[in-house]
Amino acid sequence: MITLNLSKLAQKIGVSQPAVYRYFPNKQALAISVAQRGFEQLAEALQKTTQNVESDSFKGIRAITKAYVEFALNNPEIARMMFSMKEQVTDPKLQQVSSSAAKPIFRIVEAAHSCDSLRNNDVVQAVWMSKFPL
Repeated sequence: MITLNLSKLAQKIGVSQPAVYRYFPNKQALAISVAQRGFEQLAEALQKTTQNVESDSFKGIRAITKAYVEFALNNPEIARMMFSMKEQVTDPKLQQVSSSAAKPIFRIVEAAHSCDSLRNNDVVQAVWMSKFPL
């Protein structure tokens, strides 16, 4: 898991380190909040890019890939935090928001399945095999 340096964070946002603890009880709560917001932003980006391409699974896959890579390149620290924590944290909100980020890829894979572009009959297995971090 990526560790947060609260002193550097507080300095960067212009508050004292104790002030950070007024909003977050501990580092993990802060990290979960950052990861949640990252997954929300990723889900929004994926949703926007796939709205008009769900009928074409190949365009959809390209759109998802492009949005995903752009998000990671534009937010490298947040992306690392999101995906390093996701499997280790059992926070229900984090699990829910990370799953919602995967919905566009499920829709694209389901579209591929419905037009016989998918060799595997199991949509969930196909998504897992894509290595998309759910």
